[in-house]
Amino acid sequence: MKNNDIVQEWFGLYHQDILQYLVYCTGRLDVEDLVQETFIKALQHLSSFRHESEPKTWLFTIARRLAQDERRRGIWKALLPDFLLATMKSSDPAPHEKLMLNEEKTALYEAVNKLRPGYREIIILRGIMDLTSEEAADILGCSTAKVHLTYHRALQSLKKHMIAEKGGVVDEAANG
Repeated sequence: MKNNDIVQEWFGLYHQDILQYLVYCTGRLDVEDLVQETFIKALQHLSSFRHESEPKTWLFTIARRLAQDERRRGIWKALLPDFLLATMKSSDPAPHEKLMLNEEKTALYEAVNKLRPGYREIIILRGIMDLTSEEAADILGCSTAKVHLTYHRALQSLKKHMIAEKGGVVDEAANG
């Protein structure tokens, strides 16, 4: 199989995952250029791909580096635009329930955005993208033990942010 065919097959399999990951990481919807750059870099550096690794984690690693480069250029914006909240799967609750769910999702993603970068990355990879600890460790270049520990700490920090946000809303309502 030619290199082009391999990367083209990976594109078909992982394009959507890479796209979603880059949207979460950059806070932008216009990440198609970064997705394409991910697969171009994969093609250019296919000879360095360790075949005992999973292509998905290797592609996520490339995408992660590209997202970090974006942030270094100062393009970092809000983590999750409203468009993503609207496209998330739901079980079609009643309109008032939808409003409540959207408010909860918004609060959750605002809290994720307030986490320090290392925690935010782990929450995105493990909690949102639903990758395994091993896959996240490969992408981040660390041990699975570090992923477990950081994920645990990130969840604790996220809970604190959520509680603080709810407390602030309650305080405002009581004083308003």
